[in-house]
Amino acid sequence: MNMAWVVNNQVALVLLVMAGFAGMYFGRWRAENRRARRDMKNVWNRRKGYRDVRRSPRSSPEDPLH
Repeated sequence: MNMAWVVNNQVALVLLVMAGFAGMYFGRWRAENRRARRDMKNVWNRRKGYRDVRRSPRSSPEDPLH
């Protein structure tokens, strides 16, 4: 067996393993970043609509809370 062939296969295997770990790391980072941004957007949307949710169509104009 040619020694260069064995070394080339080992180098290729190490590079594939390293690329796999890097891909999982960056994929997880991207997924967490997207999740956090979606959660942040939901929080701000709920904050914007907070006052509108409390308003009731049955409340009278004289009601001091509205």
